[in-house]
Amino acid sequence: MLLLEDRNDDVAVYRIEDGRDVGINRYIATTPHTRAICNDPTVCGVDYTRRLQRACTSVLELYRRFASVPLECRETVVLNILRGGLNFGLREALADACGWNTMGTSFISAQRVRDLWRAGAVAPASLTPLLAAWAAGSEAGIHS
Repeated sequence: MLLLEDRNDDVAVYRIEDGRDVGINRYIATTPHTRAICNDPTVCGVDYTRRLQRACTSVLELYRRFASVPLECRETVVLNILRGGLNFGLREALADACGWNTMGTSFISAQRVRDLWRAGAVAPASLTPLLAAWAAGSEAGIHS
């Protein structure tokens, strides 16, 4: 179930309440920028990245109004997962939403597994035809 936490103009943040105790607060947010990203196929490139950062800023501004755990600059570290994490612009979004300049930033690498069924993640029969075709090309050395 989604419970409305707060709303401001065209931005809304919902808390996920599904009865599971997972030890963290989970939220879903909607902003004009996220709606454009999801619904407008022409949003791409730098426009996509800027909209994503603006969405993060809007959500963080709203989060500060209802947060049970306040955000503090000296206690905040942005963890960038180097597989698209930089696209979110969280460091810049925190600076814009909170007026911070010196929050911590760390980076962690992530690598996709090229051969899904050898890694045990997916059985070959369950792959979509497109992914199966890509995997076949990988076996032939086309994508190496």
